Amino acid sequence: MKSYKHRIPEGWADCPKWGDPRQLHPLRIIPCKVPLDDKFKPYLPESSLWNLKMALSEFSSLGLDVGLIIDLTNSNVYYNFNSEFPMEPNLQYLKIGCRGRGESPSPAAVNEVVFHLFDFHRRPENFDRFVLIHCTHGFNRTGYMIASAMVRLLRCSPFARSLPEALVQFAKARYPGIYKSQYVADLYRIFHTARDTHIPLAPPVPTWKGENADDDADEANEQMDGQLKDNNENDNKDEDAASLEDPTKSSDGSDPKKVSKSSSTLSSPAIPNHENIHAIGEPVAEKEAAYVKGIILSIFSGMWNSNRFPGSQPVSLTQDNLRMIEKRRYFVTWKADGTRYLLLGTPLGVYLINRNFDVVQVEMRFPDIIAGGGGGGDKSGSSGIGHHHHHHHHQQQHDHHHHGVDPHQDYHNPNGRQMSIFCLDGEMVVDHLVSEGKYVLRYLAYDICINQIPGSGIIQNLLERPFFERYQNIEHFLIKIRNFDREVMISMANRLSQRRLVACAPYEYDKEPFSIRRKLFWPINETRRVLTEFNKQLCHETDGLIFQGWDDPYKCGTCDELLKWKYAHLNSVDFVLVIHPESPNVNLGVIPPHFLVASIHDDDANGPASLQGGGGGVGLKIGGGDGPGNGNDVAGSGSRNASATVASISNTSTNLDPNSSALSASSSASFAPTSTASFAAMPPRFQLNLLDNKNLVPLERNHAGYKVAFPASVSDPSTFHDKVIECSYDPATKTWIFMRERVDKGYHAANAIQVFGKILNSMVCPVEVEHVLKVVTTAIKDPIYDTERLVWMKPDKRGAATLGREEEGAGRG
Repeated sequence: MKSYKHRIPEGWADCPKWGDPRQLHPLRIIPCKVPLDDKFKPYLPESSLWNLKMALSEFSSLGLDVGLIIDLTNSNVYYNFNSEFPMEPNLQYLKIGCRGRGESPSPAAVNEVVFHLFDFHRRPENFDRFVLIHCTHGFNRTGYMIASAMVRLLRCSPFARSLPEALVQFAKARYPGIYKSQYVADLYRIFHTARDTHIPLAPPVPTWKGENADDDADEANEQMDGQLKDNNENDNKDEDAASLEDPTKSSDGSDPKKVSKSSSTLSSPAIPNHENIHAIGEPVAEKEAAYVKGIILSIFSGMWNSNRFPGSQPVSLTQDNLRMIEKRRYFVTWKADGTRYLLLGTPLGVYLINRNFDVVQVEMRFPDIIAGGGGGGDKSGSSGIGHHHHHHHHQQQHDHHHHGVDPHQDYHNPNGRQMSIFCLDGEMVVDHLVSEGKYVLRYLAYDICINQIPGSGIIQNLLERPFFERYQNIEHFLIKIRNFDREVMISMANRLSQRRLVACAPYEYDKEPFSIRRKLFWPINETRRVLTEFNKQLCHETDGLIFQGWDDPYKCGTCDELLKWKYAHLNSVDFVLVIHPESPNVNLGVIPPHFLVASIHDDDANGPASLQGGGGGVGLKIGGGDGPGNGNDVAGSGSRNASATVASISNTSTNLDPNSSALSASSSASFAPTSTASFAAMPPRFQLNLLDNKNLVPLERNHAGYKVAFPASVSDPSTFHDKVIECSYDPATKTWIFMRERVDKGYHAANAIQVFGKILNSMVCPVEVEHVLKVVTTAIKDPIYDTERLVWMKPDKRGAATLGREEEGAGRG
């Protein structure tokens, strides 16, 4: 039998046991080093013994009642909580292993720790209880988590602290604070905070500590733990082995999931991904996501009795509802080809929520500027435990500066606390800033559901208020304040860089994951100008128009009064694709050279269509007209009409500028010809599904087309099984043309049957643009479009002409 010596972390015996929780007030946190259980006893002098029971007993004698332990070490060897406290219902243990070794904790780990701290502190039964947080020595990973928590959890309170202030407070609680420069640099980057580069990031490594001793010990003990288990000699049960390391964390502390759709090259800038929510924000744990969803659903309670995404959904403009524009008061805006998101601000942070009800956290600033100053409040550190005295020889004051701050200066947020609650509705687009040679993510906010009145703490639920009032609130209570605050921060950063300002922590808005603007709306008499002149100024794709009722309240789900008009070739339906490999009732259609065409119900009385191309096949043309990019022939079934067109994407006949981005004939799908693809002899059967009262139902033949065509770029359509796919429609061949997967939607966000009928109507009998303009011309003669009431809504030429430039224009954010 082999024997192993567990490695005691270098410097552990001489490392101070724990820090002063009074300095972290109003949070109730005790930072400490990892307790070592009895298996380390033979290797330690009696005076250095300190296990978990001893630690909790010591805290209890000082009146510090611990209710939660958060273990950040990357090893399960140091102690086994379940073995030491098998029956302790009032004490919780949470293992969130962080690797260390030069890598700061991952965003997912930070979010999980911060949420558990938030959840612990908000529960009445914990009002006087403490959280014990430790890594190996209790400085770097522990300090990283505590500083993050202080910034995030206090930002909406009178105790709001900037990052430098949080770092100073932790250093006072556990001197000398975080001593790894990379950890401090990562915190400044994550919280978008400028720093004084003339001050060192971190203090020297303490004399009792080796450079990487804690990380080396974690790894050595973890390897030993594995060896012992292989020899069946390990008494420590590894409950959390799979969660000890975060493989999503890169060496520079960034999240590798935040990658662009296109690789960045010297000649081609990277294009951000606006569809994939996980490429924009940071992952959150399931409990935090549930908390965010609960807030969203509570905002819409009373008008939304579902646990799904509650956002308002427009309906397609058809021949049947077109005249509604003449009967109700509408305003118009462009329909951006972006991705729908709710943006929610809470006391815990800011979150992005997509139509699939996925949740990510985004680090952004929405100041309550009227609060002013540092937000007031008692920052003395008094937590009601001032009568407790214990050994803190490491807390003496030193003269050197570190953490990028001067510890003798009073740092604060110059504009006070941040907004505690708001919920914006909008869409994410990618703007191509040609003059700057880059692509940027931009959130276009077009509605707001709830907000806090700055400086008052009063919360307004705006759902029943008319749209024009909600629209004003976006600018007055959020965008204008952010813009003013941005100018203040830029000025502060300039003065800081010139050494004309000290003890400040200017926030860097340009480091946020995306910028924010209020989307512009116009009276409908501007419809033609929106389609022509204005669209030329856009830096992103547009695919139509939105008509918003001026006096309408916010309506969850499908809103029959909220209208969308799309160019006929860009109209689309979101289906759930289900594949039935063995179904005898679903037959595969022809496999042409450039498409896989799958029929849901074969209409050939002679049986299933042939599985080979050619053989009397019909020449199908991609696109209309004879311009570039058209004329890619594909083979089809011999039973089809020879004049059919798979994808009708030709320009509509209008007086509009064909060079406008809004009139582009290019579809979202790519139809480049390739050689004939090879498929299995018995390919899978495809079924397109819609939503009917929360249930998926197949698309029936009497509704519309019963085929789906995939471009050659899709080598294996079966990868889209049980996923939402967006398809355009060719009425001539009754074929649905695959455009893209909707990664922002789950199956419950597919189009409903009722909505599908309206979209199909707009496809088969499209409303041409000149018809829309004709109805608008008639409508604006009605008294309900009294322009005197709309002065503030009409953008000036400067505002329209400069949209897309961050330094100018309306709704900058």
